[in-house]
Amino acid sequence: MNIYLADKNTFPGLKEMETEISPKEELIDCEIPEVNPFYGMKHTEHTKKLMSESSKGKLKSLQHRINNGKAHEKNWIVTTPNDEVLKIKNLSRFCRENNLNMGTMSSVANGRHNAHKGYTVCYGETNN
Repeated sequence: MNIYLADKNTFPGLKEMETEISPKEELIDCEIPEVNPFYGMKHTEHTKKLMSESSKGKLKSLQHRINNGKAHEKNWIVTTPNDEVLKIKNLSRFCRENNLNMGTMSSVANGRHNAHKGYTVCYGETNN
């Protein structure tokens, strides 16, 4: 695997890397300030803008979306107008399927509203 730095005309402020990293070299711990000369440095606003613009409009892969959903899922306990108690993991999907407003359901869970269209919701037990 060869790693090259981006073209300096594409990202102003970056220097061209003159050597390539061979696959035989071991990766180093980047958290050690003596080893990593960029440790503790931050991106400039210009660089942040370039990184943001480079990913705009690009679709994430299906596996990325699945993994992201699993990483952010929470357990919810929903009580329907018929007094059925449901344990769900994806409140957004539940709201779409039952024609409910996600923001209002979130407000119900946080205690700002009592119910939404007869549904009540609260946070369930954690995944741990």
